[in-house]
Amino acid sequence: MGEHLTFKPSGEPAVIGPRLLERACRSPLIVGQDFGDGSFRLVFCGNDAVAFDEHRRLQTVGGPSESLCRLEWLPWRCSLSVFAGGMEGSRRELRDYLQWVLAEFGPCRVHDEDAGCDVSVEALGDL
Repeated sequence: MGEHLTFKPSGEPAVIGPRLLERACRSPLIVGQDFGDGSFRLVFCGNDAVAFDEHRRLQTVGGPSESLCRLEWLPWRCSLSVFAGGMEGSRRELRDYLQWVLAEFGPCRVHDEDAGCDVSVEALGDL
């Protein structure tokens, strides 16, 4: 699978968004950025020091580090836009989170934006 993916979970956006945030809040290695319109970004960090630095970076610079995996929840599309090209610890945290998404909101359609194809079946085994 490529580095840029779109996940389309099953369910209502008004239910999915809060549950995504609730799950993210359980991990000190996931840093959130609320866009104020129901959408948000989650940045996946490999350790506490990176999470601390990323939290500070989001507050000052506004955008995430390019070396970290991240996803954005877009409720008007009921989709997660995922960048999975971060460093190893970040990829591990993202993989664990997306496995939960697949289990919690399945079946999910997964589109590989880099290859331009549906990888829903592959996503179950590749994560």
